[in-house]
Formats: sequence, structure tokens, C-alpha cells
Amino acid sequence: MDEKRITELNKLQQRLNIQFEDISYLQNAFLHSSYVNEHSCDMEDNEKLELLGDSVLAFIVNEHLYKSLPSQSEGELSRIKSIVVSEHSLAGIAKDLKFGEHILLGRGEQLANGGNRKAILADTLEALIGAYYLDSGLDKIRDFILPLMIKEIDKVEKNEHLKDYKTDLQLSTQQKHKVCPTYQTVTEEGPDHQKTFHVHVLVNEKVVGTGSGSSKKLAQQDAAYDALKSMGLESSCNSL
Repeated sequence: MDEKRITELNKLQQRLNIQFEDISYLQNAFLHSSYVNEHSCDMEDNEKLELLGDSVLAFIVNEHLYKSLPSQSEGELSRIKSIVVSEHSLAGIAKDLKFGEHILLGRGEQLANGGNRKAILADTLEALIGAYYLDSGLDKIRDFILPLMIKEIDKVEKNEHLKDYKTDLQLSTQQKHKVCPTYQTVTEEGPDHQKTFHVHVLVNEKVVGTGSGSSKKLAQQDAAYDALKSMGLESSCNSL
């Protein structure tokens, strides 16, 4: 690692208000596999750190949800956690933190604007979590990441995250099929104060996704997310 890169990483630490004891962990977190494959490099890419960071993040978020929302059911806590640690959520955080400016990518990924791809941004954030955990321990990484995740949890509780899947699906289907998706409420279950709605989303009159939720809005978002997965359109939404 040359002096220029060390200076860059030190500035990144200052901006993030974190401090690594061993800066090589930080370098490793921002080392994409495409870069390692193209260069003679004595360091591993960030994939194993990403795996570790995923587990550390899940623990921190689950711990916070357990303590802060004691009246919520296991299912609701699981739903919130799955949203706030999703690729979309993590990529948004990484983009706000300007991670794309620091990720080392191979030439192909650079030309493909890989520094702005959701998958790469989210993976890098998880790798940073894993790296900081190894370098400085659980308390330090909790202090860094938990305030960011609480903001995402607040969005979920206020349903401010819901626009994303429907918007992504509409943009993707308009681009690929020149039509907009439509939503149909298929069934409603339960008493008025505790209903569950089941929804289908259709493209060209064909069901492409199904969803359910405690409101029609929630069910439609769930169906839109299911459609993005089933139609293979998630990759078209990878640019933030």
C-alpha cells in the first residue's frame, strides 16, 4: 500500500469518525475481487470480510430491535431486520458515505460504473463492518453502524421505505416491456382491526408477483419486490 492510498484511507477514517489500529484491514475491506484478479496483489479481496460483516450486522440489528421494540412479535422484528439489512438499504448508506470513491475495482468494473452498483456498495459496507470488528471489536463497530441502522429502522416504522420496490418495478417494466404494472387485491383475511391483504401484480395481464401485508400498500410493495425477483429485474435496479 503506497503513501497516497494510506493518506486516502486516513481521510476516509476521519470522515467516518472511526480509527483502525491496523489500516490494512480497512484496505482489505475496499478491495474488490475484480481488482485482485487484475493486479499482482498480496492481499485478499473483501469477500470473506463481507461474509463476517453480514453476521456481525445481523447481530447488532437484532440486538437493538429486541431491546427497543419489546412489544413486537418475532415475525415483525424479522421483517424489519430483513428490510434494514437488505442490499438496497445498505447500498444507500454506502452511497451516502461516498464509498464508491474508495473501492478498488478492476478495469471492467470501473468502465461499468461498478462503484455505483448496489451490490458492490452493499458488499463493501458489510466488508467494512467485518474489518472493523476484527480490528477493534464489537463495541466499536456497534458505535459506528448502529446510528446508521436506526435511521433505516425509523424509515421502516414510518413506511418511508415502501416507495422503492414499486418505483423500481415500474421503471423496469416500462423500460423492458413498455407497460406499467397493475395491482389486484385477491383476498382479505381477518377482522377489521387486524386484516391481511393478498395482492397480485400483473404485467401484460400476467401475474408476475404476489404479496401480502397488513394494508393494501404493504401488500403491493411485497408483491412488487416478489416480481422484481421472479422477473430477474433486480439487476436493472442496481444503479442508485
